[in-house]
Amino acid sequence: MSFRGQIAEIPLGVDGLTGDKNLSQITPGSLLVADNLTFRGGTLQKEGGATTLGTVSGTPAIMSGYDWDHDGSTQRTIVFTGTGQLLKDGPAGTFAATNVMVSGLTVTAATPAVLVECGLESAAATDAAHLAMFSHSNVVQIMDADPTSANTGDINTPPADWATSNQPTFGFVHDFRLWGGGNPNDPHRIYGSSNNDHEDFTGDQSRTLSIFPGEGERLIGGASYKGIMVLWKYPRGIYYVDTRDPTTWTINRVTLQAGLASPLAFDFVDDDIVFVTPDGNIQLLSLVRDAFSNVSNRALSDLRHMDEFIRDNVNFAQIKRTRVKYYPAARELHIALPGIGSTNNNLRLVLDLNDRDNPKWRASTRDTPVALWLRKYANSVPRLVHGDDGGIVYLMDQEDRGKAGGGYSGEFQTAHIDLSHIEPRFSTKRKEGRFLEMVVEPKGNWNLNVEVRWDGNSGSTYTFNMGTTGAALGSFVLGTNALAEEQVVSRKRRITGGGRRVSFVGSNNGVGQDFSIANMFLHYQLGDERITV
Repeated sequence: MSFRGQIAEIPLGVDGLTGDKNLSQITPGSLLVADNLTFRGGTLQKEGGATTLGTVSGTPAIMSGYDWDHDGSTQRTIVFTGTGQLLKDGPAGTFAATNVMVSGLTVTAATPAVLVECGLESAAATDAAHLAMFSHSNVVQIMDADPTSANTGDINTPPADWATSNQPTFGFVHDFRLWGGGNPNDPHRIYGSSNNDHEDFTGDQSRTLSIFPGEGERLIGGASYKGIMVLWKYPRGIYYVDTRDPTTWTINRVTLQAGLASPLAFDFVDDDIVFVTPDGNIQLLSLVRDAFSNVSNRALSDLRHMDEFIRDNVNFAQIKRTRVKYYPAARELHIALPGIGSTNNNLRLVLDLNDRDNPKWRASTRDTPVALWLRKYANSVPRLVHGDDGGIVYLMDQEDRGKAGGGYSGEFQTAHIDLSHIEPRFSTKRKEGRFLEMVVEPKGNWNLNVEVRWDGNSGSTYTFNMGTTGAALGSFVLGTNALAEEQVVSRKRRITGGGRRVSFVGSNNGVGQDFSIANMFLHYQLGDERITV
């Protein structure tokens, strides 16, 4: 006999991860847990895997990394390690002893090295492309094209202030100059090179600017953005320098209410800049008027109460380790943070920006991304890379759902919903579960485990096969062509239990195991109505 109860579609993760603790305010489409997931393609999936690009001998932490392909044919991955070495990878992607360019550099665990492409000021030299490295207490290192120890060394003509341990901690290129700052002996000053020589900071064309001295502790980061120089201080202070007039530059304060957590705690996202403050707010820097007459900021971390999630899950004593990287190919913003009790970045928050009207948060605890950067693939599309605390560089977002040959868990939990989004009167009624149905894209002959929790209590767990075999009760295939391509499979399981509110917890963790859920349906009977099956 056919089922005569009611069927409710569960809005599965359409609003992403939430940090809200008030169950009455959480939207039905929110997720209470979204670990190692992705929303790509409009379904709920496990996030892409990770494979090893290369390993540094001695298992040091990878403090910073950079993909350098200055001429389109000589691609190198450059890394700065926790043992004070600057290395490049070899043709096979390895970081051998012969690939060490500089060793014996000073390392400050919470302060990353900032790598900046510069040079090519003129057409005079074939090796004029440079990669500069700014790091705490070390003389700025300049790497020539396809560098070795023979063509890597100290910057030629630094300003007099950059001496002994008083070295700049960040740098960037703006207005045809290489800029650096953050040196402890003049922490509120930014230094610019000559516009025709990025290693000359003492010539007639070099510049220095004092940025509101006395506000905040020190300059910590900077960027070139639409003709202006954006500068951040730690722990508070944001400024911009308008350099569009070649004769008159103006220095402006934006705010004293926000600063920057680390020199690498920002990145460009489409037409804006996202940055993380020392108190864990994720801000969007918006130029809101023409001629840059005003700069404002607003918190992305306010979306879905993620500020509460951050306060509960981040070790603010190590917030200076924060890294931010935008992944354009997936339209995702990745933020690596130190979790509670950790001295390394073991939490990655991801903001999915594919739906501009409804950006969605998720989280990942699989990796230890001490450093984050992008690496260009053979198809010229940059993809995400991270360096961990044990000397390994990983290529991320891989098709295989594994990490270096091992498995990892993908887990979600839906909100505790009472079905009042369907009918307000259902909020006070008991629901008796009868079936749980999932519409999935087949991924392989393994299971997704789903626990059904009524009224917050632990419940029974049911298995749903993710392949085209091992069908569950009532399974059928939708839209199958003669070659069995583009299948969408409906899986249905009989369930028991009941209550006013229901939440679903799904996960799998085997090597190579994935899932892709398009829809979820709860077949139920109201508690005060007759049950007919």
